[in-house]
Amino acid sequence: MVSNLVDNAITAASKNKPPNNKVKICIHEDPVDYIFIIGNQVSPKQLPLLEQSLQKEETESAPGKGLLIVKRMARKYNANLEFNLDENYFEVLLEIPKHCIVDEAV
Repeated sequence: MVSNLVDNAITAASKNKPPNNKVKICIHEDPVDYIFIIGNQVSPKQLPLLEQSLQKEETESAPGKGLLIVKRMARKYNANLEFNLDENYFEVLLEIPKHCIVDEAV
């Protein structure tokens, strides 16, 4: 999930000119969850496609399929997944319960 989100952020940011081509990645943990925050600037040209991708149902395909895969995986691992699109900045918050990661590794 995380690699998909980071890859998406890098791809989107690389389409922007400096200084709007940066990617923000924050990794934290609390007693219960691993917390990932991934964000990037979005150009006006990218906004319609991104908005469309966020509104897609999990049965749809085409552009934005990566976000659909992340949504499915988040549900499988009982993770909290939030998207925030504010003007020209897109951010994803992903909280994965630690017990899901430990249970899968065993």
